[in-house]
Amino acid sequence: MGHIRTSLPPFTKLLLLANAVLWLTFAINFVVKSYLYQPHQKLFEEQSPPYIFWGRAFPFDEYMSPFMRATRLIEAPSFYAASPFFRYFDSRHIVADHLYGGIDVGGYYLILVCLLSFAQWYLIGLLLDCLRRRLNTRRAAANGSLPKI
Repeated sequence: MGHIRTSLPPFTKLLLLANAVLWLTFAINFVVKSYLYQPHQKLFEEQSPPYIFWGRAFPFDEYMSPFMRATRLIEAPSFYAASPFFRYFDSRHIVADHLYGGIDVGGYYLILVCLLSFAQWYLIGLLLDCLRRRLNTRRAAANGSLPKI
């Protein structure tokens, strides 16, 4: 019988841990920078906050901060993969101020991005670990000493 691997390969583990740290930092940033929010009738050209969670809203001006830009860049594949969800609600004119279970559409979009990002980094980690194993096998074959399986 074959051996069943129970632990994650090293790069995969490292990338998932780094992703968890990023999202934990994001959550702390949200708590620190957010403000109390009550849904209300918008004034002329008033912008809606990008994310609303249980009565706390993230300021729109913080949305363009360096940390937020870096997060969007690092998690770009996940933001892209989650965009059909956002486009569906946006095309039906479900605006950010409508709360469902205390969370707006932008908040649910962000939760989906967060979940997808773990899948994203898991797959990238597996790919890197696979490439590393292949390179090690080729090096060992070139040196004439293949590792025992």
